[in-house]
Amino acid sequence: MNCGSLKIARDRHFDRKRGPRRGLLDSHNMLCNPGDITAVVNWEDSGYGDPGVDVAYCRMELFLEGMNDAADEFLLDG
Repeated sequence: MNCGSLKIARDRHFDRKRGPRRGLLDSHNMLCNPGDITAVVNWEDSGYGDPGVDVAYCRMELFLEGMNDAADEFLLDG
């Protein structure tokens, strides 16, 4: 990879919205009422970065647990 490619990759990465993120967000760390997430608990893995990582991780966990419909709803409701 040449220096120009590295600069493009770096710029694309840092152009993303960054902010607080939960880290390892999954259904085991959420308190819910039917159809609604009411709280997110266990913030020891939190940090600063792309919050889209939390969305991707949670959807992956839902799919791996066999909850495909919930994974799709999670994305649509977000």
